[in-house]
Amino acid sequence: MSGFGSTKEEFEGGSISVDIKSVNSRFLDFRLHAPVFMSKYEIDIKNIVSKSIKRGKVDLYFNSKFDVEASNGVSLNAKLMNSYLNEIRNYCLENEIENNINARDLLLIRDAFEYEKLEVDETFFEERIVPIIEKSIQGLTEMRDAEGDSIYKFIKEKSKELSSLKDEVVKWKEKEISLHTENLRNRIVEVMEGIDFDEARFEQEIAYIIDKKDVSEEISRIDSHLSQIDTVINLDINEPKGKKLDFIIQELNREINTIASKSFSSDIRKNVVEMKTIVEQIREQSANVE
Repeated sequence: MSGFGSTKEEFEGGSISVDIKSVNSRFLDFRLHAPVFMSKYEIDIKNIVSKSIKRGKVDLYFNSKFDVEASNGVSLNAKLMNSYLNEIRNYCLENEIENNINARDLLLIRDAFEYEKLEVDETFFEERIVPIIEKSIQGLTEMRDAEGDSIYKFIKEKSKELSSLKDEVVKWKEKEISLHTENLRNRIVEVMEGIDFDEARFEQEIAYIIDKKDVSEEISRIDSHLSQIDTVINLDINEPKGKKLDFIIQELNREINTIASKSFSSDIRKNVVEMKTIVEQIREQSANVE
């Protein structure tokens, strides 16, 4: 499921902000976007995220600002400045150019000063950074939960529609088999007119042909799968549901395809198309479920 969470905290010496967003994915795909000094905590952060999020492409953006006053010190980058000065002096001498460089010019050089930033040690990470990450995750999960409620209602509604279409298939199938049996019997009687034949065997053969078109087992399994969908979407919030739904939907498609192959009625085929459309809609939404 998609979602977004953002938290910013200011403290003496600076501020930290964490933005986290997620989009649909079958598996957990986590990416950390942070300064180099945070790279050593990437696994720890991923573990924190995975406690609340099981599926989805998740991007976490970490930003920090530290005040100069809060740094441990400021020093002139003498090595860099001397290098610039020497190069400028040599260039001026070689080209007979007057050297008018002054202190103000030197201050404009990038990285002229070096700042000793607040060190992100284990204590700072646990006490300052982790709570901010967890708060952002909470905001994201709240948004995902709201989307989850909407998906729950959608799947519930579509399951009812699928069940209604299935019931219609049962009714049409009864008519189809009755009509097919009658037509088959009439055609065979017509062909066999004037010829002696074993009527008992004749009835057995018709029963065999009709049995090949029977879909009662497929209907029964569809009922079972719909019941399983209802069970899965009502599982505890911490129970994984997405992969279970994926499997059930595959099985539903299998049964519906079998019904289509065993039917020749245009009414049944129309219902089958509608059923497959609904199953595909459920499948698309189940991709958003953890």
